[in-house]
Amino acid sequence: MQSSQYIELFYVDAIKNQIEINDLFSVLEKGYENKDIVDALFINFHILKGHALGLGFKAIESMAHVLEEVFEGIREAKLELNHAISKEIKSAIHTLGKLIESLKSEEKVKYLVQKARLGAILSELRIIN
Repeated sequence: MQSSQYIELFYVDAIKNQIEINDLFSVLEKGYENKDIVDALFINFHILKGHALGLGFKAIESMAHVLEEVFEGIREAKLELNHAISKEIKSAIHTLGKLIESLKSEEKVKYLVQKARLGAILSELRIIN
């Protein structure tokens, strides 16, 4: 398989992951938090991170990784999904989607500020625990 074929396969799978992530997160936003949904989100971010890493898509890997860590904190009941954190996650998911789309559009996507916001939440979590 040529590298362009790998990129196309990644893109198709990443879009599927993004759709599932959006669907699952909108269920969480409605207040239906449960372990299965949180686990599914964690797994989606983990898979997306690994695939992006394998193809050298550093920005996608980096955003997926920080989101994976946030959901790891939620899974382990070390982080509460309150309104402020939910808002940051939603924004980060949107940014992740733009990064995926940029594979086709070649648009430059700014993501470091959003990543830093989630990183700050994780830093506070590490200090507390």
